[in-house]
Amino acid sequence: MKTAYTLGARVIEKHYTLDKTLKGNEYYHSMDPFDIKRIIYEISMLEDILGVGDLVYSDSEKDAQIPPVLYKSIVNKIANTDIAEDTVLQMDMLYEP
Repeated sequence: MKTAYTLGARVIEKHYTLDKTLKGNEYYHSMDPFDIKRIIYEISMLEDILGVGDLVYSDSEKDAQIPPVLYKSIVNKIANTDIAEDTVLQMDMLYEP
């Protein structure tokens, strides 16, 4: 069901029971109140994870961006010194071996 929701389904038919231990395959595969609560919670988490679909930087990420065009000029470089965590990388911090 979560996969169906992720792919766009908004109505899902599912059999419901209050007792999954009753005889018959239908009861075992049906949803009970616990299953309903769990699927609603999981779909809610999926909505948070998927977001709204806009690919934007948060304000805290904007300063840390390295333009993709600099990728090739960074590969195989070595740091001149230890670079502290969360430091914005600058080209003068690197040298060619």
